[in-house]
Amino acid sequence: LREALALTKSLDWLVNVEIKGTEAHHDRLVRTTVTLITELEMESRVLISSFHRDVLRRVTALNPLLMTGVLTVHPPEDPVAHVRDLGAFAYHPAERHLNEETVRRCRAAGIPVIAWTVNDLERVTQLRQWGVSAVISDQPDQLAGAIHLKEACLS
Repeated sequence: LREALALTKSLDWLVNVEIKGTEAHHDRLVRTTVTLITELEMESRVLISSFHRDVLRRVTALNPLLMTGVLTVHPPEDPVAHVRDLGAFAYHPAERHLNEETVRRCRAAGIPVIAWTVNDLERVTQLRQWGVSAVISDQPDQLAGAIHLKEACLS
C-alpha cells in the first residue's frame, strides 16, 4: 500500500482505497491504513471506502480529515440518510441497482456518487449523463480510451 500511495502521490492522482477483510482484522487494517495516509500527507488525495460501517466510523474517528465512501450492494431505502448517518463523503452503489432518481437525490444533497463495477461504455455514458461523479471499473484502460475517442469524435 505504501508503494501504491507513493506512486499515486507522485502522479498527483486521486485514489480510492477499499478496506475489506473480516471484522477481527478491521481495527488493525484501519489503523495501519490511516497511519500510512497521514504519514504521506495524502488526506486530500485519498477516499477510503468499505462495505463495513464500523470501518468507516473508525476511519473518521482516527482522522476526521479523511473522506469515506459507503459501498453498498443493495440500495438502502434512503441513500442520503445512510451516507449522512455514517458521516461519509460519498455513496458507492452497485451500478446494477443505480437509477437516475437516486443520483439526483444524492447530488442535490452534495453527495458524490461513485458507481461500481462498470465495464460497459454505454452504461458509463448513461451514468455520466445522470451526474455520477466517477465509476469503478475492472477495465479502466479500455473505458478511458473509448471515452476519450468518443469525445474527440463528438467535438
